[in-house]
Amino acid sequence: MDASLIGLSLHEPFYGHIIRHFSKVETAAIPTAGVAVSNDAFMLYWNPLFLGAYSSRVQQGIMKHEALHLAFQHCTTRKYEPHWVWNMATDLAINGSLSHDELPHIGLFPGRKPLKEPVEPRAKAIAELIATLPVGLASEEYYSKLMSSPDVQEAIKESEEFQRRSLRPWARWMTTGSGATATSRMARCRPMSAAS
Repeated sequence: MDASLIGLSLHEPFYGHIIRHFSKVETAAIPTAGVAVSNDAFMLYWNPLFLGAYSSRVQQGIMKHEALHLAFQHCTTRKYEPHWVWNMATDLAINGSLSHDELPHIGLFPGRKPLKEPVEPRAKAIAELIATLPVGLASEEYYSKLMSSPDVQEAIKESEEFQRRSLRPWARWMTTGSGATATSRMARCRPMSAAS
């Protein structure tokens, strides 16, 4: 990881400048990578098994993706609810601006179905919607298109019901174990979403 960060700083100084301002935390508590603002500090979290599975180029792409969440203020002033829909929208905006070959295949990309086809009918319908979205929209535009989908609206209702019944695993991480040092704002800027 260190070599990837150094390479990014040397060859893409815009991203290197942003990455230098992160407090970096290696953790197995999240499945991929993510950023947050905690106690007025920019935090970068990554799972070493996730990043270790990729080449230096893809690791740098993941860091660029995470840096853009902060550059575009997705974790600070530009936030919408429900968060999981906003996170999908921000990932679509960011991933559409980066080269596909520098990002993991599990990412969400506008105009492309996930490589792993969802099994659940509602998730399949949302994946089909994402496949129709154009590249180059702002996060708010992707958010609006996602929110106008009846399948997304049904998923929101189901999600709200699930939340009433139990805590999400990432919410439990926030209040116990290694996540206890993060503030509740970590939940506002979740890890790079998988296409499932």
